[in-house]
Order: sequence, then C-alpha cells, then structure tokens
Amino acid sequence: NVTVTKDTKNVYLWVGGWKSPYYVEVIDSKGNVIAHQLMHEATETTYAYLCDFAIEASSVETLTFAVYRTAGPGNTSLAAIAVKN
Repeated sequence: NVTVTKDTKNVYLWVGGWKSPYYVEVIDSKGNVIAHQLMHEATETTYAYLCDFAIEASSVETLTFAVYRTAGPGNTSLAAIAVKN
C-alpha cells in the first residue's frame, strides 16, 4: 500500500515476471480498480520493468499496487515502490 497526497506526482515501482504473462493493478481505498496494465505477455522469457504511475489525488489516498500472473509456470514480483512529490 502507498499513501499519496495532492502533492504526489508519481509512484514508481519495479515489477518482474519469470516465464509468465503478468499485470499490475492499482486499487483505491474504496476497492475500485483505477489502473490495469499488462506488463509482459510471453511465457518463455523473463522481464522486469520500472513502472511510472502518474498520480492526481485531490486529498490523502491509500493505493494498493497488485502484481499478478495469468498463466505460465513462473511467478511475479514487486521489488520496490517510490513516491515523488
């Protein structure tokens, strides 16, 4: 979970997937999915990405970042989160 404010401009995270297609979802504090992004779709390769999510919050908000795979023998990871005001 990441707490953002009206001054937060970006949230950065490293995500990775090993031999699996995977997605990143951003969920607000009310349970709404506000972003859904396919990160990688091949099942025979491994890739990691630095993701940059632009934020437009009008007040303090807690966002949940979820990384998950949809197929393949591998796994996924969320390595780090950084917030830039």
